Amino acid sequence: MALKPPRHRVDDENPRFVSAHDSEAWLDRLDSELQEAERSEDLDIDDHPHRIYARGQTRYDVTAPMKWRGEDVTILDYVDRDKATWWLLGRLPPDVRVGLKRRFSENYESACLECVRWGLRGIENGPEYRQTRDGRVHDDTIAQIIDAGDEELIQDIGCAVFIYNLGLSEPEKKA
Repeated sequence: MALKPPRHRVDDENPRFVSAHDSEAWLDRLDSELQEAERSEDLDIDDHPHRIYARGQTRYDVTAPMKWRGEDVTILDYVDRDKATWWLLGRLPPDVRVGLKRRFSENYESACLECVRWGLRGIENGPEYRQTRDGRVHDDTIAQIIDAGDEELIQDIGCAVFIYNLGLSEPEKKA
C-alpha cells in the first residue's frame, strides 16, 4: 500500500498563533460579534471564526477562509496586526511527538512547555527569540515568555503547537 502525502495546513510555511489572552491583539469587532452571538438564537458562538481559530481547526493558518453571518472572513479581520504578538509554530521532532498525548494527560503544564521548547519557531512583536544549537527554544526566551504572560501563555502556545502537530482530522482526510 502506497502512502499518500498529507494535504492539509499542517505543512504551511508560516502558521501563526495569537493568544486569546493577548488583550492588545484583538479588535473591538471581535468583542461585539461574540456578544451578539451570545445573545442571538440564530448564531452559534462556536461557529465564530475566532473560536474556530482558537480551537486550531485552521491549523493556525491566518489566511484560512471562514464564514460569519454570510461574510467571507479570515482571522486577520479580527486582529490588530501591529499590536498582536505572533507566535510562529513549527513541526515537532518525531521523538518529541511520540507519546505526547499521553504526556498531556499525565502532566499538562510540562507537556505544554515541551511543545513550546521544541515547536516554537519564532516570535514577532514580542520577546526576543533565541534557539539553542539543537533547535530548542533557549531558556532565556522561555523565561521572557513566562514574564510576559505568566505560565498561562506557555500553556496557550504549547497547546497551539500540539494542535498544529496532530494527525489529520476526518475533514482533512476527505479534503
